[in-house]
Amino acid sequence: SSVVSSVIRNCVTCRRLRGKNCGQLMSDLPTERVQPSPPFTHVGLDCFGPFVVKDRRSELKRWCLLATCFYSRAVHLELLEDMSTDGFICAPQRIISIRGPIKKVSCDQSSNFVGASNELLKEITASDGKLRVFLDENRCQFKFNTPTASHIGGLLKKKKLSSLY
Repeated sequence: SSVVSSVIRNCVTCRRLRGKNCGQLMSDLPTERVQPSPPFTHVGLDCFGPFVVKDRRSELKRWCLLATCFYSRAVHLELLEDMSTDGFICAPQRIISIRGPIKKVSCDQSSNFVGASNELLKEITASDGKLRVFLDENRCQFKFNTPTASHIGGLLKKKKLSSLY
């Protein structure tokens, strides 16, 4: 019996057929993904591009800002003229004017998002800035994802280039 149990223990097929089922351990989802809320109240942002766009006879580079609602998974695409901080700051204002107020923005730590956050903080500390009044009315909050954890943003899975080959 010891020889039979030794063969069964070392046989890959036998171990696979006789093994215990594994269970997935998963933590609770964030509240903004589970609690019902109006669309685009909690938003994840990401940029992609560039795309070549023809404007009359010239060809221009343009980028796209992807805004994803955490609760309903609705998507809003906004065109960016450049990847600067100024170009990014105007995009959420356009999204808010179309989709309604945003309470929480979650995004990765790319340079344009961090620059926009710094510009927003400078403008907020100014005594009579228009942006301060705008953000006070909407109570919008920025949250940056951990740099090495692409899954924290939530809805869109990001794959490394090496995993595609």
